[in-house]
Amino acid sequence: MNLDEAILKTVSYFDLFDHPLSRGEIWKYLIGAPASFREVDAATTALLGKKLEEKNGLIFFPGRGSVVSVRGSRYRHSCRKWRRAGRWARFFAAIPGVELVGVGNTLSYNNAKDGSDIDFFIVGKPGTLWRARAFCSVLPALFKLRPRPESGRDKLCLSFFAASAGLDLAKLSRPGEDVYLEYWIRLMTPLAGSAEAARLFAAVNRVEARGKTGVPRFWKILFRPIGILPGTFMKKVQIALFPREPAEAAARRDGSVVVSDEILKFHVNDRRAEIFERWAKKNQEVILN
Repeated sequence: MNLDEAILKTVSYFDLFDHPLSRGEIWKYLIGAPASFREVDAATTALLGKKLEEKNGLIFFPGRGSVVSVRGSRYRHSCRKWRRAGRWARFFAAIPGVELVGVGNTLSYNNAKDGSDIDFFIVGKPGTLWRARAFCSVLPALFKLRPRPESGRDKLCLSFFAASAGLDLAKLSRPGEDVYLEYWIRLMTPLAGSAEAARLFAAVNRVEARGKTGVPRFWKILFRPIGILPGTFMKKVQIALFPREPAEAAARRDGSVVVSDEILKFHVNDRRAEIFERWAKKNQEVILN
């Protein structure tokens, strides 16, 4: 893949989500072989007026200038969600066994819609994952802060847990090129927890470390008694209470729902194959034309 193609494929991916990129972001999120910022900047400039356009420092495809204002509005929505995510991340990180709390999906690159929820990624110590999931879920459930089909605005999505011994998320990749998972891993942003766990995630997944860590001492002390509760019993209870749809998805072993002692992933509506097909089609249009 040459540099021009890599730039176009990178812009193409984020265009699927109406998100134009700055020159620095194109370099940072570049697909394929690494290149220097100077090389990416020069190649991007050469593509302007041919394959790409630029407005207010943002790069997009011809005829897609409206995404510049979309990015601005979604940035404002994202700022609101980051504040809420930060408060809850510190709370979750104080639960015994939880080592790291981060955010993924569109919020991780400030592209959240007003009505979207907040997708958390929670890392737990080996043997504590089921207990961590139980106690991270209880308060949001009591206060009706979990996403519902009719309402997801600013709700807390707790659908992805991993043990620190199972952080290599590439093993969740779908057959073929799983561009969505690749970017999800690269953009996952830690908000609270252990700095060591954040470094481990970055090292295992071969990505740049990003985000911040730390846990409020008050919450840590308050929640300490939870650590004596039996995780095995909580696992049995949660499995017994699984709704039919996630249970059936887990049985299919297609990567949408994963239930193990290392990974708990409950994304029944897994759109990765659809996103890859749309991206591949877009690439053909912009590269061949």
